[in-house]
Amino acid sequence: MISIEKIRERAKKALPKTSFQPYGDSPTVKSYTDWSAFENAFSLPASSGKVSGATATDKLTSFSFQPEENRMLAYHFSHLPGAFVADSDTIILESERNSLALQHVLFCLDGDRNVHIEDLASTGPKSATLDMLVRPGAHVNLSVFISGQHSQYLHIRYHLGDSSELSVNSAVLGINTHVHHEFFLNGSGSRVSYSGASIRGRSDLITNAFVSGNDNVIRIAHAVFSAPDDFVVHRGAIRVARTSSGTDADMDSAFYTTGGLAVSAPMLEVLTDNVIRASHRSRDLSLSDEQILYLQTRGLPASEALSVYVEKLIEQYVGNLASDERVISAIKSFSESLPR
Repeated sequence: MISIEKIRERAKKALPKTSFQPYGDSPTVKSYTDWSAFENAFSLPASSGKVSGATATDKLTSFSFQPEENRMLAYHFSHLPGAFVADSDTIILESERNSLALQHVLFCLDGDRNVHIEDLASTGPKSATLDMLVRPGAHVNLSVFISGQHSQYLHIRYHLGDSSELSVNSAVLGINTHVHHEFFLNGSGSRVSYSGASIRGRSDLITNAFVSGNDNVIRIAHAVFSAPDDFVVHRGAIRVARTSSGTDADMDSAFYTTGGLAVSAPMLEVLTDNVIRASHRSRDLSLSDEQILYLQTRGLPASEALSVYVEKLIEQYVGNLASDERVISAIKSFSESLPR
């Protein structure tokens, strides 16, 4: 563990040297987040916002986030008021009016757990980082819900112990929302399954996985649904190290657009031949004219057929989050942009 004060000092040194987007500006890796909105928010007072289901702490894990990674993390940790340790399976993160909420939460998960996280930026900009420690042998089902009309940054790092299993369902509904998932499989016999959807709005979602252990399985599937005036992005990479063997990895990135910007950019970096499988793909989820015609011959008008298809499609990606009224509303809003 390391004190928050030491992290602050390190982050303050890194801040002048970092940029929001340290990587290249190619169409594959470009960030679509409006970072100027966060830069403007830096002038606001920093607060810890509201975190329910957690207890305050003055220490972070020694392998926590690196403030040198980008300007958002450098600012976040240089001004972080405090940190929390989760003591409940339901965590609600909220912002406060007229301030920039900066939060860090540590989760230590063992046994069989069902965990729910909600990140709500309803009144002001916020930035949150989460460390998820999945203990050896643990079986964790996690749902992550991000919804808000203000700029928000959420960065989650998942650390998998030996023979652990993590299943994640994620729904993203937001304005200028940047969500970053990072999975670390450094042990052996771990399994990760991630499935999520970004529905309307303006969101930039990243799913990266780093595999250095043996006999691990990683499955990532995310879909973006973009209507006119939206931009909805999913990018990510699976990196398999030279030291790894027996990896089974797959990333499925998909999109459905009715006129807005939809970006789907999955990538692989495999540095060893000792893999069972390493695959990635980008798919267009829209129905073909032939498929629509088929549904019409079964008695469904084209507009109704498309709406039903989109609804069931999103349910496949977000799991039990599909029953949330906010997701239902987002699906309805997207359905209204479908051809009539």
